[in-house]
Amino acid sequence: MAVKKIPISLLKVGMYITQLDISWIDSPFMYHHLKIKNAAQIDKLLKAGVKQLSIDTSKGVDVETPADVIRDKSSQETDKSQEDQAAKDKPVSEASAKEKLPERTSIGQELGVAKELKGKVEKLADEINEALKNDKVVDARQVSPLIDATLSSLQRNNQALAILINIQRKDASLANHTFASFSLVLSISIKLSLGDDAQQALALAAFFHDTGWLKLPMHLLGKASPYTASEKKLIYQHVSIGLRSLKQNCELSSIVMRIITEHHEHLDGSGYPSGLKSDQIHPLSKVFAVVVRYDELVHGLLDRPAVTPHGALANLYKEAKNEKLDEPSVSALISLLSVYPVGSAVQLSNKEKGIVLEIDADQPKLPVVKVVYDMAGMAHIKPKVINLAKIKTDKELSITSVLDLTVPGADPAQLLRVDLS
Repeated sequence: MAVKKIPISLLKVGMYITQLDISWIDSPFMYHHLKIKNAAQIDKLLKAGVKQLSIDTSKGVDVETPADVIRDKSSQETDKSQEDQAAKDKPVSEASAKEKLPERTSIGQELGVAKELKGKVEKLADEINEALKNDKVVDARQVSPLIDATLSSLQRNNQALAILINIQRKDASLANHTFASFSLVLSISIKLSLGDDAQQALALAAFFHDTGWLKLPMHLLGKASPYTASEKKLIYQHVSIGLRSLKQNCELSSIVMRIITEHHEHLDGSGYPSGLKSDQIHPLSKVFAVVVRYDELVHGLLDRPAVTPHGALANLYKEAKNEKLDEPSVSALISLLSVYPVGSAVQLSNKEKGIVLEIDADQPKLPVVKVVYDMAGMAHIKPKVINLAKIKTDKELSITSVLDLTVPGADPAQLLRVDLS
């Protein structure tokens, strides 16, 4: 590690920051360890009042020459102007691939990639869980390629992974929960503009936060009925059990371990294992707690039956208003998944039923829907896809309710499930 202290005037793309001269709470980034990817990040630091910072030259670009330290302001402005002009004149083919955002794709195009990612995440989760269950050493670095691949998919189209997260599961499993929390927390990290280190920490927490469940009776996962007092006491121990296992068998950073420690804590002190309150809980733990809570509700992972994605978001909204969950994180999740999350089974104002396929960002209450049942409740021979925001009918067509597929008669022909074939 080769650390240098430099003025903000010398900061440039490619440098790896290890420390800022402002407090964490005043920083525009969630974490003070990050690699500068673009000029916009430098601009944010300037606006936040950063004057000096430390960089690690072993992890990023070094200061070019000692003379740079004494450049005057006019020289810096001239350099910046020349760099900006050079960037404008530079052919697109010469641009760095890392600085280019992935091209947007349709949900149909991205779904194949998302399904492949789901398979890889769940396979690795199963392998890691099997190793930890048998007290074998696990290298957390093997998760990194999946983090990069998932972030790329989300930037191309974040709704493809959302479909896979929200589909109904026949059985609760830790691998399923890992995939959902992993994908969701990376999606929300993009929405909140979190830095690389924060994204890495949240993604690793998703893989390891429920390690303690490996030592508990698995029939308690997804029991979907109230726990007894003894069962509840047992489940509360999964955090401490997991931490002991990870300390022995997996090298994780202190921030990842803290997120794991706090992922069931609530802002009002009603959580466990320590009953921490708002300011005592790390900001990243607050984000992660929202994601975990959402997946628990949607897939009935604990002591109550599963609810619809729409119902889960309504529940989270209520808990945020009651100061139990972090409101900015809940708002970000609702914004990502929309009022009617992709994969939701819905009934239209004309009594037809269908599945939400895609969200219209400008009109989230009017998504794209695949209609599979007609007004009389009969299955269409060939389902039709309609965009509620653009369809022209005599009467405005809208969603009137979200269907709970566990209710008898809601989906008589079993057609309101996402087709992944």
